[in-house]
Amino acid sequence: MKKYFLALALLASMPVFAQEAPASDETIRELLTVSNAKGLVQGVYAQLDDYMAKAMKEAQGDVKLNAEQEKLMVEMRGKLIAAMQDQMSWEKLEPLYIKLYKDTFSQKELEGVLAFYKTEAGKALLAKLPTLTQNLMKYMMGQMQEIMPRVRDIANEYAEKIKAAK
Repeated sequence: MKKYFLALALLASMPVFAQEAPASDETIRELLTVSNAKGLVQGVYAQLDDYMAKAMKEAQGDVKLNAEQEKLMVEMRGKLIAAMQDQMSWEKLEPLYIKLYKDTFSQKELEGVLAFYKTEAGKALLAKLPTLTQNLMKYMMGQMQEIMPRVRDIANEYAEKIKAAK
């Protein structure tokens, strides 16, 4: 009889211990489509190209490059972007996205996110998030440029201290 009540108690408590259903690949793929994850990843390369062009120009400083050197710099930048696109192509990233979403969210949670993204507010968020992110990155880059002289000074100071500590 005690075994019967113990079994009944365990069965009654099972919903408490049950985990939510894991997210399905189909739901994750729908979310990635609705959120234009592939387009966002591809858009990063254009931003990266602009950033690299500016960084190379700054690194060049006052040094004037001839036409051949300019051509080589553009060629190098193109090869760097192509290497990054190859290494981080959507075909390589999508399985990672699916795994990470599956490890992070339940099916119920992703269904809720999808429902939100299909509302006007959700669509507005998805449409404006790339602009928000781009503006945030511009701000952060500006902040990095402002702090770089301090970073260099600190690095130089400690390089000298480390050298003297021999």
